[in-house]
Amino acid sequence: MNKVWDDYDTSKDGRLDYEESKAFINDSFGSGAMPMPEKDLKAMFDKIDIDGSGKISKGEMSAFLLQLTKF
Repeated sequence: MNKVWDDYDTSKDGRLDYEESKAFINDSFGSGAMPMPEKDLKAMFDKIDIDGSGKISKGEMSAFLLQLTKF
């Protein structure tokens, strides 16, 4: 996860802001050449950003990915 995180954390602050996370979300959950609609991107970002800080931490991302694997 650290390698992937470093690729998307362009500000190198250890967290993904909304703009940084858009690329991650589209690459991970989009459908190839069709990017996810903006409203869906924002909804997913808000779901992952548990503390509402406007940035996603590795812990928040890990919790989100763990939820996905439970289905």
